[in-house]
Amino acid sequence: MKTEAYAHGYLYVDVHTSVTRIYGTPSRVLARKEYIWNSGARERLLQSYRDLAARIATGPMTEDIAKFYDEWDAIKGYGPRDTEVRIILAVAKNSIISHVLALADREGWTYGRQFRPLPNGYSELIYVDTPQGQVSFHVRPEAHGDMPPYPWRWSGKRNTGEILQRVFTAR
Repeated sequence: MKTEAYAHGYLYVDVHTSVTRIYGTPSRVLARKEYIWNSGARERLLQSYRDLAARIATGPMTEDIAKFYDEWDAIKGYGPRDTEVRIILAVAKNSIISHVLALADREGWTYGRQFRPLPNGYSELIYVDTPQGQVSFHVRPEAHGDMPPYPWRWSGKRNTGEILQRVFTAR
């Protein structure tokens, strides 16, 4: 009779943390992972991201912006990431950018693009000077249409999420 060594595995359902640590033989760990994934936990997670993107598309609220930036920080950057979650959150990001640009047009805030090649294809930055501070977004060159060149430099602060929460709280 063949025996399997004792093992453990992590089941990642959320992009932030492992939901559960599974103990057992390697075949039992694999079977348990498959059962949990097939039980709908993943679909519920993806649906929560779709709901967030839909709320942001209709008009971002402070709590939606906070949630978006928490999730975006967990998946941005290089390396293996959850592609489905990344695509859904990219839609939310583009909605945020569109809302901010529309607000900038309406309020007369300075905004524009700057070119800076990056290895991931995001070679342009959009900057917007809000009354709360400067916000910036890395975008692909074709994103968000034509706009003037941005006349100043980056502020050096990585606080776009905080600034946007204040901007949309004031609305």
